[in-house]
Amino acid sequence: MDSDLSLIKYYRRRILTLKNKLDKIEPESSDLRPILEFQSYLIKQIVRDEKRLKIRKDELIVLKRGLRARGIGKRESRALKELLKRRKESIAGNKYLLYLWRCFGDGLVFKFISKWNLKRFLYEADSPEIKQKPGNIHGKNGIEQEFALLVDAINNNVPAVLCDLTNVIRHGDLCLLGAPDPVAIEVKSSKNRNKRVERQLESISKLHKYLDEDVGDVGGVEGLRRVELHSEERHHGEAFNNALDLSKDQPYAKLNPEKGLYYIALNTEYEKDVDEVFEGIEAPIVYMLNQAKTEQRWDNYYPFVLSIQDPMNLYRFIAGEVYVLVAVSSTVLKEMASDIGYDLEISEFENEAFIFSKPLSGRDGPFRAIVSEHFSGRLGLEFMTLEWFFENEKKLLGDLEAEVIDTMENA
Repeated sequence: MDSDLSLIKYYRRRILTLKNKLDKIEPESSDLRPILEFQSYLIKQIVRDEKRLKIRKDELIVLKRGLRARGIGKRESRALKELLKRRKESIAGNKYLLYLWRCFGDGLVFKFISKWNLKRFLYEADSPEIKQKPGNIHGKNGIEQEFALLVDAINNNVPAVLCDLTNVIRHGDLCLLGAPDPVAIEVKSSKNRNKRVERQLESISKLHKYLDEDVGDVGGVEGLRRVELHSEERHHGEAFNNALDLSKDQPYAKLNPEKGLYYIALNTEYEKDVDEVFEGIEAPIVYMLNQAKTEQRWDNYYPFVLSIQDPMNLYRFIAGEVYVLVAVSSTVLKEMASDIGYDLEISEFENEAFIFSKPLSGRDGPFRAIVSEHFSGRLGLEFMTLEWFFENEKKLLGDLEAEVIDTMENA
């Protein structure tokens, strides 16, 4: 088992409790008390592990000093090195727990706000870089005031979340969830402003302006534009959850909800024949969901704490008792691209997934369009259907192609 997961078995009850509390929150309900109860419980988990993490870090410093001490014998040195290794593993485990608790906070946010409206709040306002993670809640200046404003919002029938309880909202201290777009608020314990506070307020203002006007200079891109989806997304969430259910008492489950798309749930208690698991999948592209979770790279995809419906299956996934893969046949991808009039190649460049292309009359080179690695990741981490993916690409590619042709004609 991954060392980051070694602590999870001690937290089974808390994971199940958080899942049950989260599932009881209904966005349409007029009773917002469950939102406050959920966050109060979540704060306790985060603060508890922040304190434990600090203790482990302090212990690590002492151990390192002891290892550097003069006159230390070989036997004592080996013992200290073993303790150092354990402390480092414990620190990694505590950091992972803090990330995991905030994944539940993300689940609360996604219950109220569309993922498309949340995306920019993970990133810096003026660059494509992911914004720094939230700091500690324990000992944070002004946390009492933030919580008081949260209570005030709930009492006034406005759903809200403390931003430090999430991974996905990294601007502001409190976020109101009562409108289609998130409303981030910076809460300060004094009237004094410094350059840092001014920058934070400016960033929040820029993001709100972008959401209001559907265009803006954000993420390091001038004139970045929000466009409506051509139709509502379609997903195979039910098939994914069925695969998890089936894997409970057998080596693996493999479901094929759509041509070229496979959901594979591997029960780690059993030995498996890898060739048998991947039999029939031509040139697969594989999305490893456990790796994205454990390496804390779920980012602003739809949270697994929501997409996994059964609490015990969620625990199995978090604890590494089931390993989940989404495999997509690249052969089928190319066939489906051809059906909408394009060639498709798998990109080898960072942050790129697929390249669509086709020759255009009167143009020296072919028309080319790149699908980002992040967007293609929705096939794996959000169980987007291939059919909808290509319907959406056909519309986007057609619009881009029309712009290129119009530019050529007016050149």
